[in-house]
Amino acid sequence: MEVIVKAEGITKTYLMGKRPLTVLDGVSVSIQSGEAVAIIGPSGAGKSTLLHALGGLDQPTMGKVWFRDRPIYSLTAQERTMIRARHVGFVFQSYYLLPELDVMENVLLPTMTAWPMSRNRDAHRRRAEQLLDTVGLSGRLRHTPLELSGGEQQRVALARALMNEPELILADEPTGNLDSVTGEHILKCLFELTRERRHTLILVTHNNEIAARCDRIIRMKDGRVEV
Repeated sequence: MEVIVKAEGITKTYLMGKRPLTVLDGVSVSIQSGEAVAIIGPSGAGKSTLLHALGGLDQPTMGKVWFRDRPIYSLTAQERTMIRARHVGFVFQSYYLLPELDVMENVLLPTMTAWPMSRNRDAHRRRAEQLLDTVGLSGRLRHTPLELSGGEQQRVALARALMNEPELILADEPTGNLDSVTGEHILKCLFELTRERRHTLILVTHNNEIAARCDRIIRMKDGRVEV
């Protein structure tokens, strides 16, 4: 299978006052197209930092990250933005919906970044409606995020992540703020939609049962991948 994203020897160090704090320490991983991969480990292991580095959100201090065959941190900020907008979908623990926009407008946001002068607005709207129907929110298109429950907001965030048919979905503790019943519904939607459309999924979690639902598990501890 083709490798979609990989990291080679990446290190991420922050300064805490005058003291350096290494969050990633020489991490190398390779993710194949169509895989569902869990990144698991205790709090502070570097899971989210690795995910953000793979998604082009957080440049490593050292090492390289490739999306397809492109070294993404050698590109300009604008080029990285376009890769994220067209090829990567993000689902975070916090939903990051814009409160002043309604559900439909939030889901359509990625199309405005990826194709700012798009003439396919009707097609985009039909796709957004289809996604929202799939996640069970066809009756809430004109509601704002503040009118929705946490589970409903996360379903909107999932539809938004899938809006541009991205090759890669990055999910960072997507059920962390939800009760077990609601969280299970979100996971069901996440796995069904990504597998149905053959998206690559990288899922950060501290839950072994959730990780076991993926094709492969990457275990982290103290900023390193455990072998």
